[in-house]
Amino acid sequence: DFAAMCELLSQLTVLDGPCGPPTRGDWERMLAGAAAREQSIVVAEDAHSGALLGTASLIVEHKLVRGCGRVGHVEDVVTHEKARGRGVGRALLGRLAELAREAGCYKVILDCADKNAAFYEKSGYRRAELQMRLDLGPPQRGARPPAPAPSKRVLSLLSASTEIVCRLGCAHLLVGRSHGCDDPPLATALPVVTAPRVDPNAPSLQLDEAVRAQAAAGGPIYQIRSELVRSLRPDVIITQEQCRICAVTPEDVDAACVALPSTALVTIMPVTLDDVLGDVVTIAAALG
Repeated sequence: DFAAMCELLSQLTVLDGPCGPPTRGDWERMLAGAAAREQSIVVAEDAHSGALLGTASLIVEHKLVRGCGRVGHVEDVVTHEKARGRGVGRALLGRLAELAREAGCYKVILDCADKNAAFYEKSGYRRAELQMRLDLGPPQRGARPPAPAPSKRVLSLLSASTEIVCRLGCAHLLVGRSHGCDDPPLATALPVVTAPRVDPNAPSLQLDEAVRAQAAAGGPIYQIRSELVRSLRPDVIITQEQCRICAVTPEDVDAACVALPSTALVTIMPVTLDDVLGDVVTIAAALG
């Protein structure tokens, strides 16, 4: 809720800037770009009323040092004044720590005022080094940037295509994924629209027999949750035709998603390294 978020953040700092207070368009642009920046915004709500109790953000920074390690930056931690003393802040910090671990961060850092240091120490943080700051002054006055063109809604049914979309800086376009898409970790928050029709955890021999039996019967190896796909309203669905055993095929999509005539189906089938690079270009073109 935009209004509730503004009211909450106003208890942390000043909202107004050279262009005035934030607008709903600013909020929507920030959310649209959050996934591309590997930024997670978490909130705490009252279980009964749904009122917003607190919020905090985590931004993941990729580095060349420490073996191309990742560092999590905690920002904008605030608990509503009516909810303080109830453990909301510690719960938010705990959730950010979990997200940082899932993203492969080797540490999480934050800046805070001296008066708030004891609060963060209760959550496991310690004082380290010294913050340096360069004030650049307010940005130039002027109109806000124009609203971006409507983004395409992308459903990726292949692990490789999910990684490609994210590496192209378009993670924010993803609206759903396959059961096998787990990288980058932030993708795991997306709705899962596929499931294997055989038990992937079965012993190798049993799994092989089950797959062979399913294939011999002429049925698909994977189930597509058609109603969920339709509810996600994808503009682009990405799949493959390399192997019907390995992942969902175009035929599976056609059979399950016949009610999506306006959706573009992008199919990749790399055989050589050049094919892989060509698929990156194909996906990039489909994303716009």
